[in-house]
Amino acid sequence: MIETVVVSDEGPGDLGLQYAGEITYGPVAILLEQLGVPLAPRANWFFCPKDQLLEHSRMQLPGKKRRPGQAYFHGNALGLGRIASRHSENTIAILFRDADRTRQTPRDEWQKKWNSIQSGFEEADFTAWIGLLPAPKSEAWRLCTQRDTLPELRSLGGALRE
Repeated sequence: MIETVVVSDEGPGDLGLQYAGEITYGPVAILLEQLGVPLAPRANWFFCPKDQLLEHSRMQLPGKKRRPGQAYFHGNALGLGRIASRHSENTIAILFRDADRTRQTPRDEWQKKWNSIQSGFEEADFTAWIGLLPAPKSEAWRLCTQRDTLPELRSLGGALRE
């Protein structure tokens, strides 16, 4: 049974927000709960900002052990894996990062970003993780599932428009 969930996301409109010990869950956390990830009080949630992740990771330059293109989110996954491994055995890590694309973005860039997440958790020797790498243009489904909570999402600082 999952006791601890260690998360890092892009902002409060994704997984949620922890402030003064209180947690407000975002739409992605609600979706994860529907898929079986327990929310508080059934599990302890810890939100890790990006700067905290980078404090727990060391970046390697491309070379023999690391191919070019692995750096995208490798450090984030490495740091989150190391932080999560300090908690109990029944801990999962959730890393949410946007896979921003433009017309000039190479088609294989999403796969490279995904591979960088995998390699980061592998280097941290942490196997209980969930990687979320959505393409922002296709995130409209998220808002459709949360129509009733749009005012709450706005209060989290999201830039939602009706």
